[in-house]
Parts: sequence; C-alpha cells; structure tokens
Amino acid sequence: MGTVNSFKEIWHSRKVHSATKAKDSTSQIVYLAIGTTDLTHLEAETYAKTNGPGNDANLLRETIDLDEICPGYFRCTFNFVHPDAPESKDDQQPGDPTEFSFDTSGGQTHITTSLGTTRYGTNPPDCKGAIGVTEPDKVEGVDIIVPQFRFSVKTTVAAAAVTLAFVKTLSERTGTVNDAPFKGWAAGEVLFLGVSGQQRGGGDWDLSFSFAMEKNKTGLQIGDITGIDKKGHQYLWVRFAAQKDAANYALVRRPTAVYVEDVYESTDFGDLGIGT
Repeated sequence: MGTVNSFKEIWHSRKVHSATKAKDSTSQIVYLAIGTTDLTHLEAETYAKTNGPGNDANLLRETIDLDEICPGYFRCTFNFVHPDAPESKDDQQPGDPTEFSFDTSGGQTHITTSLGTTRYGTNPPDCKGAIGVTEPDKVEGVDIIVPQFRFSVKTTVAAAAVTLAFVKTLSERTGTVNDAPFKGWAAGEVLFLGVSGQQRGGGDWDLSFSFAMEKNKTGLQIGDITGIDKKGHQYLWVRFAAQKDAANYALVRRPTAVYVEDVYESTDFGDLGIGT
C-alpha cells in the first residue's frame, strides 16, 4: 500500500480552454504521484495536497483521473470547470473551503503579575508587579478577561477522500499547534481544536475544522525580568521568592524567575487538507 512519497506537477502539464462565455472555460493540471498502489489512499492524498483550484480562482476542481504508469507510479489529472458550467454539480466543491466563521468572545484566565502598579499608603512595599501578596508567603493573583479568538473552516470533501488514514491524521493533529504560517497567522499561534464531520447520505462529507488563535509575544517584562519571549500557546508561569524591600523595611514576595513551557506539539497543518 504505502504512502505518497512524492507528488509533483509534471512539466508542461497545464492546459487552458478560455471560452468567450466564461462558463464554458476549462483547465487541466497533471501531477505525478509516487509511492502507493492503494487507489483509495491515493485519491485521499491528492485531494488534500491539491486543495483549492491552484490555477484560475474562477474555476472549480471537478474531477480527478488516476492512471497507473507502473506499480507505485500514477499520473493524476485534475480537471477544472466554471462554477456555472453544467458539469459543475453544486457550489460546494469537494475539498475547497466554502465557509469561514469566527468568535471573539473573551476568555477568562488567572494572572499573578500585573502590567503596572500604583501604590498607596504609608511606605507600601514594592512587590514588582505581584498581585495579592499576603502574609506570609502567598501570591493570590486575580481572574481577568483576555482576548480569545476562535475560528472554523467548513469544507465539503468527496466520500472517497475520507479514509481511515485521513481520519487518523485529523485525530493526531488535534491538540497541536501550527509549525509554519497558517491562514495568515505565524507559527505557534494557531491551536487545532479538532474536526467534526457529517456525510450526506452515502455521498460527500461536510467537515468543520475548529481552531483557537493566540498571538506570539516578544520582549515581555515581569517584575525586573526582561526579554521574555512566548509563543501563542506556550504556557508561562512565574516563580516568586521572598526578598527584602530595603527602602520600606519589609520582606515581600517578588517574581524571581519566569518559565515558558511547550505544552503542545507542533505539526504540519498542511496535512489537514484545507490549505494554509
């Protein structure tokens, strides 16, 4: 069986038929696939690897022809038609993103240091931004609302493309972050939350991919600690220790170390089959 080890467009593969009536225009692109003899697996990978038209944005991918050259070598011909052409069965082209939605409702998080502090009272100790420092050694912190951006991409995929191998890939990518730029966001900023799917009878599948975005940050400062870099979905935590505030003759807890932890694996979101 095997996997597709190489998938490249062949030289001089493109054919374009430009008609006076736009709906009669067509085009064709040919690829060479190497490494598998499983037609079902091959079709799934070709749909994923060539997501989107890839040539004229006004044309939709309509059919794929798979021709075996020899064992493990296939000529893959992609045919494109205009959305208004009779050959185009519906407006939702299998494998092409058809709907994008988002939600910016804020989320809640617990913080132990602030962005800035104003002190009042008689000789208040300088806690270096620590919030809720109580005697003898506790930093209580506070719950706040923070920006939270979630989005989903809905697409229609041919039944033959939703194989066990494809579903396994989606499952393995769930709970990982992007290792390269994805949909306009930098590496490390997008967390894949998972995908839900529903089949239309025995035909195409409607898939909905969910993501959460958090921006990467550089040059952060916590207390007297500077130059802190944190990718969007890394986890940052602060260690506090008792220090003497000589100016106010007090012993207070202050940030003494900052740790940035990798808690999500980075993976290639190109394997999701919805483009990058």
